[in-house]
Amino acid sequence: MEKYYPFILEKLMRLSRLTYRIKEYNRLEAENAISDGGLMLGWHCHLWSIVVALTNYNYTALASQSREGEIISQTLEKLGWEVIRGSSSSGAVSSLRKMLKLVRDEHQLVITPDGPRGPARKIKLGAVMIQQRSGCPIIPIGIANGWKYTFKKSWDNFELPLLFSKMVIYYGEPIRDLEDLEREEAARIIEAGLEKANTAAEERL
Repeated sequence: MEKYYPFILEKLMRLSRLTYRIKEYNRLEAENAISDGGLMLGWHCHLWSIVVALTNYNYTALASQSREGEIISQTLEKLGWEVIRGSSSSGAVSSLRKMLKLVRDEHQLVITPDGPRGPARKIKLGAVMIQQRSGCPIIPIGIANGWKYTFKKSWDNFELPLLFSKMVIYYGEPIRDLEDLEREEAARIIEAGLEKANTAAEERL
C-alpha cells in the first residue's frame, strides 16, 4: 500500500488546491529577489501549504533520506519539483554541496529548516551555511490556514488545510548579509524573520 502513497498524495494536493482560496503577498518581490539564486524557507508544519502554493513553479526542494522523505520526494517529483535528498542527520555534507552549487547556478531552493524531526521552529544550520558561503538572499515564508486539522501528536503540530479553506502566503523581507555573523546569531535572525512572516500571514487571514 505504501508504494501508492506518492500517487495518492499528489492527487489529493492537486484536487485540494482547486478548492483553496489562496491569497499571496509580496510574491513578485520575492521571486525577483531570488531570481539569480536563493532560498525560500518555511516551517515544516506548513509543508502541505508551501508545496500547494509553489507547485507549478520551477523550485528545488530538499527531502530527507528517511522512508517519509522518500514518500515526500516521489510526491514532489510527480508535482513537477526537482528534489535533493539529504538532511542534517543523514547525507548532510553531500546535500549541502549540491544545494550550494544549485544556488550558485541561479536555482531557487525551498527548505523547511526545522525538519525532518525538529525541534519545531528552530533553524538547523544548513540554510545559514548556504547563505554565508554564497551570499544568496533568503525569503521567509509565512503561512496562515483558515480551516485546518492540526496533528497535535506530531513533533511539529503539522497543519492540513481542509477543503475550501482560505490560505494566506506571506513572503517576508529578503534576509541577506549574514556572512560575518556567528552561525547561531545568523540562525536567530532567520528564525525572527520567519516568525515575523507568519505573524503577517495570520494578520491577513
